[in-house]
Amino acid sequence: MAVSVTGTPTPACKLARLPKSRLDFWKPKLDGNRERDLRNQDALTALGWDFMVVWECEIREKERVENKIIDFVRRPGA
Repeated sequence: MAVSVTGTPTPACKLARLPKSRLDFWKPKLDGNRERDLRNQDALTALGWDFMVVWECEIREKERVENKIIDFVRRPGA
């Protein structure tokens, strides 16, 4: 099992915002990070790993994240 804690701004996080300056740098960088993360998730799956993603913004709700991880670990087939 693997847990990825990700702080990259993405539409998945309602608190995410693109930087206001240097978008010519940040947009490709963040897109590249997202593509890299998807490749890594595909590689983990190919190797037989189960994984989950915890977004940085979720950590503010400690009990919710704890329950998410517990559910992940206890799910059938884990």
